[in-house]
Amino acid sequence: MTDSNSPHLLIAGETGSGKSSMVRVILSTLIQHLPPESLQLYLGDLKNSEFHFLRRVQHVKKVCMEEVEMEVMLNQLWMEIIKRRKCMEKYEVDHVNEYNKVTTEEKLPYILICIDEVAMLEDENDSMKIIRKISAVGRSLGVFLMLSMQRPDATVIDGKLKVNMTVRMGFQCDSSLNAGIIGTPGSELLEQSGQMIFKLKGLKKVQAPELKLEKAKKLVAPFRMTKEIEVSTEVKEEPLFGVLDDEE
Repeated sequence: MTDSNSPHLLIAGETGSGKSSMVRVILSTLIQHLPPESLQLYLGDLKNSEFHFLRRVQHVKKVCMEEVEMEVMLNQLWMEIIKRRKCMEKYEVDHVNEYNKVTTEEKLPYILICIDEVAMLEDENDSMKIIRKISAVGRSLGVFLMLSMQRPDATVIDGKLKVNMTVRMGFQCDSSLNAGIIGTPGSELLEQSGQMIFKLKGLKKVQAPELKLEKAKKLVAPFRMTKEIEVSTEVKEEPLFGVLDDEE
């Protein structure tokens, strides 16, 4: 998240492949390394199963559990992007880091939008349109995407989105077709949970660290607040508001 080359991230893998553990690793590590005034997390938990342990973490601003509420959140985040553009135009800078160095106003935190099982938004055209726009312009403005899914879907991960998701993690999948959709050929041949094909300026087979849910809860416990953040399960007319220990 430190420069304009910082990537958006796409993760795919079937049940039991290690995908969910990898998502926990990334989020837990970011929470430990960046203070809440420097990082805000907006989470889409469309399966209602992945992000329960993060709801009271200070960095987490909102958790959405329904597709329709996700659209509301994404629209509000797009308005935040427009606001950030205007802030940077005012100071004649082209990256959030440069803005934070020169501004006399409030500094802008990084924003990470993490959506688990993004394929469930397949029929949500407005939401997917905003996700594609964020993938194209968000990085220099400090707004990043991390999208995960069990089964790669070419109707969701189309060419416009895929070209901007420059880092990809392909865990075990059931066919070369699905491996090709995410752009990690060979992930259909992986034999062990936690193995992935990592794509960043080339392809590499990697063994990902394992982070069980109970360990993740302990890692983020120091960053919990007493009041639980907003968890959305229906549409409301309200404004939107470290180092990982080795697993044994």
